[in-house]
Order: sequence, then structure tokens, then C-alpha cells
Amino acid sequence: EQDGAPRPTAHEFRVLDEGTNTTPRWVEERTQPVDGFDGEPWRIAGIGTDVTRRHELEAALRQSQKMEAVGQLAGGVAHDFNNMLTAILHAAEELSVLATTDDQRRLSELVISAAERTADLTRKLLSFSRKGRVRSTPVDVHSVVADVVLLLNRSIDPRVKVVTDLRAPSATVLGDPGELQNALLNLGLNARDAMPDGGLLEISSQLRELDAADCATLPFTLAPGSFLQLSVRDGGTGIEPQHLARVFEPFFTTKPVGKGTGLGLAAVYGTAIEHHGAVTVYSEPGHGTVFHLYLPLTEGALLRPSSPSVAPLGTGLVLLVDDEPLVRSMGERLLRSLGYDVAVAQDGVEAVELFTAQHAQLAAVLCDVIMPERSGGDAIDDMRRIDATVPIIVCSGFPRDEHLARGGEPLPFLAKPYHRGELATMLAELARQL
Repeated sequence: EQDGAPRPTAHEFRVLDEGTNTTPRWVEERTQPVDGFDGEPWRIAGIGTDVTRRHELEAALRQSQKMEAVGQLAGGVAHDFNNMLTAILHAAEELSVLATTDDQRRLSELVISAAERTADLTRKLLSFSRKGRVRSTPVDVHSVVADVVLLLNRSIDPRVKVVTDLRAPSATVLGDPGELQNALLNLGLNARDAMPDGGLLEISSQLRELDAADCATLPFTLAPGSFLQLSVRDGGTGIEPQHLARVFEPFFTTKPVGKGTGLGLAAVYGTAIEHHGAVTVYSEPGHGTVFHLYLPLTEGALLRPSSPSVAPLGTGLVLLVDDEPLVRSMGERLLRSLGYDVAVAQDGVEAVELFTAQHAQLAAVLCDVIMPERSGGDAIDDMRRIDATVPIIVCSGFPRDEHLARGGEPLPFLAKPYHRGELATMLAELARQL
């Protein structure tokens, strides 16, 4: 009431049918006083509207915005990690070359192994933040599932029985087979951990047609169409409701310290995003968990992977451009060990100045992307205008920059951290093309 008289009201509440396990519905109720003939309030009229759909869409939007913010943070952390790992990996590989005793070689190999494992963690972070390096190749996902089942059977407790039910008539998607395998493996290992005493782990597939309404209920940007639904189901301990909304966040884990990084499901989320798909989870404590991975189907022809070639040492002058001192120092040493002379620039402005003066002598340019003063992309534009015949390799802690195109053509790309052999191979291939 207001001043002793009834006034219009509006409020929302949930309705739960205690006799069923159906999801509670949200109802918006609006009331309005109705006056009688004498002008005094006579009764209250009201109407209830089911607004469950609106609540679902609002929740999906909030979840999407939260994951976007967390992804930006994760991507920035991974970028800085990759810069440091580049210097560590190069130093360890150089020490391995210079080692004169077995102990020295073992220690350098230990550092290389540790750097590679850390690089794998940053790849998962980059995948979550939608900055992962994803190939666009037609992939038979059923073949990927077969490989994952083989790996799981070799690495998990024999009390966990892995079965498949692959009913989808078509399982060809456009994407990265390695990323998809890693996503399924993470889901499989997560299911294994939920069944410490053994149980059934089922991987199934089916065709799903998602219309605009289906796509709108998911916190992903999906185009309506035909999707392959991959489901990984376990009969384990399940996930508590307060944890369910956080399972895809990086570093979130309910496992004891030392038993998990909290990046496995974050990587699955990132893989779904990068493949223009979605991932959902449903779980009840004590009744297991099921993850559904949705991937848009394609009719592209399957391609066979090519074998990489071995590159010899090279000669010539290489311009190394990077704003990180450790990366410049170790990169210069690495290039010299491969037989090249090196000119070094600490930002895009200095890079263009050196390129202008020495482009006729340059065998290649190795250029970072994210730099102060002048970005790598802008510097590359200037260098291409000066002399488009000099090969330029784009190098970045953000693998998505492999798609950086200048003059309409994608440039060669190295994702930090990269190995000595990767750089040697790419430089040799560019030399053969000249």
C-alpha cells in the first residue's frame, strides 16, 4: 500500500513441483488494484507470466561475459609465460649443444622437458582464451575417438571400462585433430578421476540439428545447422551444484593439491570455442556426470598429414625484432649457432630503420607482434612496402597471430616457445623459395 491505498506490484518467484524432478519455473506476477463504483479499491487483479526462458538467456549472457573476461586475463598471462619460456628453451638447447659430460646433457634435457611441459599449460590457457593455434582441416572425429580410447585403455585403472556408442552417420568436422584429441582425452581423464573405484566411461556420438532457439540458450556464438554431439558420460561421484558453474574456469579444481592444474576442462571449453561449437555439462552428486561437445559438421574431404623435412644450417643476415631483452639475447645466440649473422631491433620503429638500411642484404626477418612504440603488424606493413621480396616470419606468444596476413597472403608463423629445429627448418624452407 501507499498512503493507505493499494498500488501496482510486480515480483518474480520460482515454482517447484515437489512431485517431479523437473527444473523449477520462473514466474513474474503483476498485480493492479481495481476500483469499485464508489472509487474505492474493490479488488486486486493480477496476471502471472512464465519468464523462465528470459532467466535462462540472462544466465547464459552472464556466463558468457564472465568467461570472456577470464579468458582475456588467461591469454595475457599465457603470452608473458611464452616469452619467458622462449628464452628458457633456447638457453637449455644451447647448453645441450655445448654440454661435454653426460650430467650436463641430462640437466639441459631436464630443463627442456620442464619448459615443454610448461608450454603445454600455456597452450591450454591460450585455448581457453580463444587464442589457440587451431588448424582448419577436415577431421574424422570417430577416428579421433578411437585414438583416445586406445590411449585411455593404456593409461587408466582397468576397473574403469571404456565403451563407445558412435551412432552419428557423419563425423567430419573442420578443425584441429590434435586439439580435438586433447579435449576428449581431458574429458576422459576427468571421468576417470570421478570413479576412483572403477565404473563405466561411455563416449557416444549422434547427429543434432540445432535451430536458432537452441543456439540462443547456450552461452556460445553458434550458427544454426547440423552438429556432431559427442558425449562423455561417467557413473562417478558427480559435481556439487556450487561447483558446476565454475568447472570450465582455468585453475579451478576440486582435486587435492598436486592432483590437477584446473586447466583440463578450460582447454576443452577453448577447443569448443575455436571450433565454432559448444560444450555443456550436466551432473548430479552421486549419479555421475555427462559432458556434451557440439561441433559443426562439414562435408570437406579428409586430408592426409604431410611429413616435415629436416633443415640444414643456413647463411645470411637475419633481422630479429622483439621487445623482450631475454628473447632478443637468446634469439641472437640461437641464430648465430645456426650459421646466420644477426641484426637486432627492440621495437617496430628500430626494425623499420634497420630494414631500410639493410634490406638488400637480409635473408629473412623474424618479427614479434605485440611491441611498444610500433606494433609488429605496422612494422611489417612498412617493411613490405620498402621491399616485399624479403621473407618475414611472424613470431608471437599469441598463436592466433599465425593468421596475420600482409599483402593478402598469410605470413610464415612461429608460436613461442619454439624449438631450435623449428626455426632452422622454416628459415631453410624460405631460402629454398627465393
